[in-house]
Amino acid sequence: MIIIISGSTFKDGGASSKFYMCIFQIAMACGYIVLVTWIMAPLLSKIQNQSNALETQSIDNYSEV
Repeated sequence: MIIIISGSTFKDGGASSKFYMCIFQIAMACGYIVLVTWIMAPLLSKIQNQSNALETQSIDNYSEV
């Protein structure tokens, strides 16, 4: 998708400039994915821990009945 967008936006540039722009856009997209994953990892871990705690609590409450 990024390569298609890049090819349509640079009609007057040479082939090498299109190639480098595509590489740059792919690198930026990959960097974005890595950055968001790195930022979201602690939050997802916290959510998972809370979910496990609630599940354990509900199992303990059910076993007391």
